[in-house]
Amino acid sequence: MSYVEYDLPEELTIYTVSELKSDLLNKIEELSGESDLLFNCSNLEEIDAAGIQLLLSIVKTSLQENFDLFLDDVSPEIKETLSLVGVKELLLEEANKNG
Repeated sequence: MSYVEYDLPEELTIYTVSELKSDLLNKIEELSGESDLLFNCSNLEEIDAAGIQLLLSIVKTSLQENFDLFLDDVSPEIKETLSLVGVKELLLEEANKNG
């Protein structure tokens, strides 16, 4: 399976998600039935509820559109934030299992 990689910015917050959402939707449209989506999180330093909501909506889309979603190079701080709001397993483990 091939991957389409998307580099997440330093901030995935209420101030950036509206711009990112349309770009991400365009990226998803580029996926063929043979491609999965890989989020490179190496630059991601800050995430808030709006950013988490965006990621969760992409997980939902991945289930509907039948592609896998992977988050790569997630920092311990971002993992801790995801854990505190109760979505770490969903985003870091379940997001990687489609089907």
